[in-house]
Amino acid sequence: MRQYARFKQRHPDCLLLFRIGDFYEMFDDDAVRASKAIGLTLTQRTAGIPMAGVPFHQRATYAASGQSPPPASARNRRPSGR
Repeated sequence: MRQYARFKQRHPDCLLLFRIGDFYEMFDDDAVRASKAIGLTLTQRTAGIPMAGVPFHQRATYAASGQSPPPASARNRRPSGR
């Protein structure tokens, strides 16, 4: 958990998936957010720490992407090559 906490401290605005054994795990607020957003089962780690995860071998099922560029700037863009 110390390593997870160190990564999370460096990237507080990211949803951190941390590989532990055969799972990518999320803890605390990340676990709660992910469980609500994509329907993962929310469990608890020792001392009542919320936890959610996905099996490593099913990671492609949970792949995510972002929109680029943001919608506001995309409206004003002309298609490339014109």
